Amino acid sequence: MANTITTFTDLPAKSDLFGLNPYIDGLANFINGCATPITIAIQGDWGSGKTSMMEMTKEKLGKVVYPVWFNTWQYSQFNLDTELTISFMREIVDSIGAKMEVKKRL
Repeated sequence: MANTITTFTDLPAKSDLFGLNPYIDGLANFINGCATPITIAIQGDWGSGKTSMMEMTKEKLGKVVYPVWFNTWQYSQFNLDTELTISFMREIVDSIGAKMEVKKRL
């Protein structure tokens, strides 16, 4: 009889393991239909599928939207809260600037 080893990962799911597709579709439709810049927060317990939902929503949005991914957890976890604002602004500029450069080349 062969031993079966079950492993778990903290990596985001690539497919809908949590039954979130209706929410993902709704969120993507809302974002695509929004006429102004917005900020969206996805909140939930550890392991509830937040990152998976964000990744799958990002895929549905395609190249029309410029999402900016910023992990505030690392700043609170390592007592870097004084650097939070500057780091957040830098991430916005870097993310949008890089995408605008690619768009200019196309």
